[in-house]
Amino acid sequence: MSPCYQEDLKRLESFRELKDNWDSYGAKPLDAATLTWAKSALDRIHKAELPLKHFCPCCTGAIEFEFGLVNLWAALLVMADRLEVVTGYYGDETHEATLDESIGELVAFFKQEAKKL
Repeated sequence: MSPCYQEDLKRLESFRELKDNWDSYGAKPLDAATLTWAKSALDRIHKAELPLKHFCPCCTGAIEFEFGLVNLWAALLVMADRLEVVTGYYGDETHEATLDESIGELVAFFKQEAKKL
C-alpha cells in the first residue's frame, strides 16, 4: 500500500484512543463497529483512487470522509448502523447506501463531473 494509505490508516487507528468528551462538548468514544466500517471504507477509497481531502471523527459518533475536485464536494458518513453519501455542488443530495454502492457512486460522480471541468 502507498505511504499515503499507511498515513491515513494510522490516523484512523488513532480514533480508537478517543475518550469521553474528546471534543470538550460531551462526545462519546467511537463505536468499534463504526471504526471497522471506516477501515473498510478507507481501503476501498484508496483502491478507487477517490480524491480524499480529509477525514475526521464527528461528535455524532460517525466518521466523515470528505472528497473534493475543483468545485465539487462529496462526503461519506460512516456510522455503526448505516452509511450516508452526500454529493453535488455543496451537498445537493443526501441518501443512505451500502459501502459498495457508496464507493461506486462516488467514483461515478467524480468521473462524470470531472468531464465537465
